[in-house]
Amino acid sequence: MALIFTKIQVFLVSNAAHVWSLLAAIGFTILAIYPIQAYLRRGWAIKKTDIFSSFSDDAKVLYLKVFQKIDFPKDRECAKAKARDQFETLYQRRYGRYKYWVPLVFFAVVTFVGMFLLSEAAMTGIAMAMGCKAVAFCKIPNGIPVVLIPGVAAAGISGAYIWIVADLITRNRRLDLEPADILNSTLRLAVSAALAVGVVQLVAPAVAMPIAFALGAFPLDTVRTMLRRVAQDKLGLTAQADSQSTDTVLSLDSIDHPIADRLLDANISTIAQLAYADPVQLSMRTGLGFDFVIDIVGQALAWIYLGDRLDDLRSAGLRGAMEIYFFLEQLADKGSEIAALSAALLKVAPSLPQDTTNPPVKRKMETAQFLNACDEIANDPYTKFLVAIWRDDDGDDKDAGEDEDEDIIPEYTKLLGPDSPAQPAPDPLDPAPPNPAPPNPTPPASGEG
Repeated sequence: MALIFTKIQVFLVSNAAHVWSLLAAIGFTILAIYPIQAYLRRGWAIKKTDIFSSFSDDAKVLYLKVFQKIDFPKDRECAKAKARDQFETLYQRRYGRYKYWVPLVFFAVVTFVGMFLLSEAAMTGIAMAMGCKAVAFCKIPNGIPVVLIPGVAAAGISGAYIWIVADLITRNRRLDLEPADILNSTLRLAVSAALAVGVVQLVAPAVAMPIAFALGAFPLDTVRTMLRRVAQDKLGLTAQADSQSTDTVLSLDSIDHPIADRLLDANISTIAQLAYADPVQLSMRTGLGFDFVIDIVGQALAWIYLGDRLDDLRSAGLRGAMEIYFFLEQLADKGSEIAALSAALLKVAPSLPQDTTNPPVKRKMETAQFLNACDEIANDPYTKFLVAIWRDDDGDDKDAGEDEDEDIIPEYTKLLGPDSPAQPAPDPLDPAPPNPAPPNPTPPASGEG
């Protein structure tokens, strides 16, 4: 036993450089994979709860019908039971934790190798400080070989590691981590050394190290764009405009450039794509909150019918497809206390101007035109799905699958009158006009009037 202990001690002493490199690589690898492990342990469950709590059983039935084209039995309880099982199975198959394990293994291996090479480079620096020459394989005084990598490559690996770990920590905090993000981080770290060595050839030697370190701060797509532009300048090629644009979705309320970029990463670049996107898939791929996704999808559904007039209607409370649905529903419910206000809104909404530079007369819509657009929005199957999600489970909605092909609110069309389709609805807030005389009025009796 004493002999074995002595051999182990001698081994540790003689291989101290490698042992420290190995321990450092393990520590840096654990630090890098911790945000991923924390997300899988807690964040993934929070994300699932956020989505599942937004779906009633009826909403699950409608979601699977609209987006997955799954048929359900007529019996409501049987349809709900099938929807619960199908929704759980679909979610686990598409977004289950098992999808993270292979990317996580690749990431851990690449991170360990990169950090080991970086640690070995540090040991090389120590060896050189102790008098060793800068050769490909350097030996410290006790004769242990230590790998030497170029300083530019070490700077590239260091920069990539720092920015990757910072990005993973941020994604874990905002519950926005997909298997593709882990694979992108793996590729980013794997090519960081070669990329740094290649790019610094294009810059002055004095700034080579800072540039190599800073390259890790840019996603690969950004680096690719930068290199393409540099190549175009060097070769005298005509620069082409980027094909991807976020200008369209930026027209919607509450979408800024960072959110538009996240939508673009999910292959959503136009308002029409956003309107008919699967909200569950969009929430998982972008990391945006499910309720926020429902809101911007509702805006997109209204925008493809009304265009920039939706900006005019937002101040009147008609923000998107769901609000227009409820507006028509209240308009048709004569017994509702808010029906009068809805009718008054119908009178002024079609003529709301967009801004002071466009005269209102040029922006005005006929009442029939406005109602027809609202009718198309409200009866769009995707709007019905959004409304089914937004309402509480104990609401008095129809049974799943009942009267799907019928218009939801046909009664409001009576406000237009049979002979004047463009006639605006009367303002119920005005004093009631006198009853019109009948076609053949009866003369008053003697002594009356």
